[in-house]
Amino acid sequence: MQNSDIRWRSENLTMATVYDLCVVGAGLVGSAAARHATLGTGDEAKARVCLVGPLEPKTKDVTSSRTIFGCHYDEGRIIRDIDPCVTWSVLASHSIQRFRDIEKVSGYIPHVRHTGIQFFSEVGFIWSGTDGNETLNDVGNTKEAKETDTARRLTAAELQNLFPYFNYGKHDLGFYQKTNGGHISPRRMVLAQQTAAKQQGCDVIYEVVTQVVEDKMADENVMEVKTESGRCILAKKVLLATNAFTNLCDLLPRGQRLNMWSYPSCVAFVEISEESAKRLSGMPPVIYRGKGAEDWKPPAEAIGTSDDYAFYMLPPIRYPDGRFYMKQGCYHNLTPALETLEDMKAWYCNPPPRELVLNTASVMTSFVKGIEPLSITGDTCTTAYTPSKHPYIDKISENLTVAVGGNGRAAKSADEIGRLGMELALNGRWDTDLPREKFRVILANPKL
Repeated sequence: MQNSDIRWRSENLTMATVYDLCVVGAGLVGSAAARHATLGTGDEAKARVCLVGPLEPKTKDVTSSRTIFGCHYDEGRIIRDIDPCVTWSVLASHSIQRFRDIEKVSGYIPHVRHTGIQFFSEVGFIWSGTDGNETLNDVGNTKEAKETDTARRLTAAELQNLFPYFNYGKHDLGFYQKTNGGHISPRRMVLAQQTAAKQQGCDVIYEVVTQVVEDKMADENVMEVKTESGRCILAKKVLLATNAFTNLCDLLPRGQRLNMWSYPSCVAFVEISEESAKRLSGMPPVIYRGKGAEDWKPPAEAIGTSDDYAFYMLPPIRYPDGRFYMKQGCYHNLTPALETLEDMKAWYCNPPPRELVLNTASVMTSFVKGIEPLSITGDTCTTAYTPSKHPYIDKISENLTVAVGGNGRAAKSADEIGRLGMELALNGRWDTDLPREKFRVILANPKL
């Protein structure tokens, strides 16, 4: 199959086309679901699948007509399968185990040398903080519950010896995960998933969905997925992988809303020299919660809660502009929640408050030795939270399923979340040992 054949098969779609499954949302979860749906297993016929969602915008302009954005327009997300929660740890483990295979199949073209789309940098990961920190204790308990040997406990002295460029406090400890940990390029992971899905027969339609409704066609109900261009896509089943935008668009049955809140957040990008990037080339991503070392700068409000630091940090990554950036984010919830498309668009398209960006980046020079920022910039993102703190992977109706609610943890687990959502939507199966009750949808009372 030629590249041109797998790029725009959607151009030949007609109103007579009825897909087995239409996945709405072409981010990390939706792209994974589309790839899994087109695999085909055993005697099962390969499903006819389409994936619908917009391409990454070239610019983010509040005056444009664009209303849908995503958090996967980036080059760095932390990957780990150690977590304070066993459920999230299991989801991540299953996803990470498939990363290398996804990279391989994304590069397969008959009679052409295999290359693959590389998106996973397995440089390790450290979850660290002050001894006795509640979250850190939960990480240790989860590690024991899973009986995993992918991470080992290190004292402050051991952390300092292994990672001399970090400045840990004498009361710190950490869990170091050498394998199954590191970071991904979410852009390239989405590209890999979609490339593999296309090669397996998936039609990818790069448009914004404006409405999903159920209609009757002949003797059976079908779903109509309508797009901004006026296209109407017909499918027997629909899977929504639309995360923060699920309640804001006309995607759910009339009068229904998910009990889910989307809060604004931001990250800081600290640009460093290529020489510094080479010096830190073996640096793993870090999550830290605790008091910090004695010589750290006092935590600003954006760094954590109470008197503690609570942040995550990625190693130097070369971005599309050719420069090296270290990304840092903090575990803060900015208010108010984003409740309309207008709110969401304004947050995505405007720069984050400068003071917030500088506060977010301020701890980096305390924690990483010898950092001399060339520039400090920021970007906006959102996090969709559920009351259960687990993703919603559940049926809304017989023909409509959702896989949404990342809770700030979905990137590393997206492939498994997408697979579970696909299995439930397409085949009606709950294909995991994890209790289904943890993933049930909770509906919110509609606003009057």
